[in-house]
Amino acid sequence: MRNYQWEIYKIDQSIREVLDIQEDACLPESDVKDMLDMLKMDKEDLIEQVGLEYKNLEAQVVVLKDEMHSLKDRKEDAEDRMRKLKDILTEWLDGKKFETGKVKVTFRKAEETIIDDFENLSDEFVRIKYEPDKTAIKKAIKEGVKVEGAHIETKKSCTIK
Repeated sequence: MRNYQWEIYKIDQSIREVLDIQEDACLPESDVKDMLDMLKMDKEDLIEQVGLEYKNLEAQVVVLKDEMHSLKDRKEDAEDRMRKLKDILTEWLDGKKFETGKVKVTFRKAEETIIDDFENLSDEFVRIKYEPDKTAIKKAIKEGVKVEGAHIETKKSCTIK
């Protein structure tokens, strides 16, 4: 069940129930549309309500993105502080084990690969991300080139404000 504390616009209860069913049951879009169509509501009101729910969700996404950035920054700060504390302990203990009833610090040998000059590495030691270049594919198709395994679909793009 959704948490409606994000709601900027009040949504009609019957629409809310349909949208909750959709979310809880993971119904296909066509079933949700059919359920909304069955409501005894004026089509304009129904469209407005669905549009307002979209705007509610849009606002929620903005808030969640901001919170994610804030949490990411806090996580990185904590990790940086952890590294610094580990460096202090490493220097103080100089590889010797330390243990009390509350904390245990041990050391082991570890190897780390350091890249001194990335540009001079041979290709066998470089990973390359392999993915389709959709921009280049679209441009080629529009220029009349037959691209096997790809095509362009024209869709309607909906804007809600």
